[in-house]
Amino acid sequence: GVEYSVNSSKKTVTQEWQYGAERGENLHSEILSDVDVTKDGTRVLTSGIININNADFYSRIVEVSYPGKEVLFEATLSFKNELSKGFEFFGNIDIVYRSERFHFYE
Repeated sequence: GVEYSVNSSKKTVTQEWQYGAERGENLHSEILSDVDVTKDGTRVLTSGIININNADFYSRIVEVSYPGKEVLFEATLSFKNELSKGFEFFGNIDIVYRSERFHFYE
């Protein structure tokens, strides 16, 4: 997840914050990822398909504090294979990036 500030009058873009690069391949997805800002100001990063060295297929959901980057929640979702249930399409894997954080009780 990366946040930028854009100054349209000066035509400049500045990176203000990032999380994930320091975790390397275990959080990187080549497709289907998302970052949301919660009402509490935390950041929820959801990877799409992670596949290191053609091994297990999984996805991660990580919530981190902002700006401190403290991991507040992390879940790993494992899939049977790249095609989720073995069908000739992505099956349920392509919906993982749509993960949302919400409160059950408010």
